[in-house]
Amino acid sequence: MIETTKLGDDFSLEFISARLTNFKIPDEPFDPAGDWRLDYGVYTFTSLQQGPAPGGLVGRMTLVRKTIGENQADLSLAYEKNGPGTVQKVAATIRCGTDALSTPVRWQYSAEVVDSDAKLYENSKIAKRAVAADGRIEIVDDHSTRHIGMSGPFTINWALWDAVMRMPRGEGAPIRFTMLDHFDQVKRRQTVAFRTSAVVTLGQRRTKEQIGQELEKGRIQQTRWTLTGGRDVTLHAFEQLGEGIVPWVYWTDDQGRLLFVVAGLEVYLLDSWQEQ
Repeated sequence: MIETTKLGDDFSLEFISARLTNFKIPDEPFDPAGDWRLDYGVYTFTSLQQGPAPGGLVGRMTLVRKTIGENQADLSLAYEKNGPGTVQKVAATIRCGTDALSTPVRWQYSAEVVDSDAKLYENSKIAKRAVAADGRIEIVDDHSTRHIGMSGPFTINWALWDAVMRMPRGEGAPIRFTMLDHFDQVKRRQTVAFRTSAVVTLGQRRTKEQIGQELEKGRIQQTRWTLTGGRDVTLHAFEQLGEGIVPWVYWTDDQGRLLFVVAGLEVYLLDSWQEQ
């Protein structure tokens, strides 16, 4: 039985609760194994007590999936994150399988840092392409070729987003794998597993409420903020643990659509979507 859970009952939901006010709840049908586009706001939080850092929103991320035949799909990533006077930009395309980890077959990616006038910082741009076959990954750029031995299951961190949306939303053994973080950084001994399901009230609004109080010398009026409205939504959490990473918690809705992701002090919140 799935029990109703308050946002404060789960550490990852409590962490992002301040950003879930007015959260738009998807109503449209969604097929995680189909073609879709999901857009996320990227937020950085200072601490659980302080809530969102000033400004809150620090970037944008878009993930697009296009099926290629019965057993493969292309994932396209566009990511931007703002820093003091800078913008980090990442773009990638990943050809991956439709297995439990969306195992990548080949991919290409680029990253750069520009200033507030969109001028490229010197030596900040990189571009690489990679192919995985026969237990080996070959990564090539304009200057060198790198080979990585890979035995056993593996995936890329961004491809795992696609995989989580198609995983069974119920108890099961953890999937063990090696992760290529940021496309080429090897992080071994990773696991991803279903953690819990919960009914959570989302989409509440902050409203002002006037409270009267009788005192000895008269009546005073106080204003306080309260949460009203919203509706109950069934959520499912998956957790990734492993060497060299902070814990990642992925929350999907009942259709598998990834609504929010919590990774240390960084949070991704879905704010628009469409089936392609």
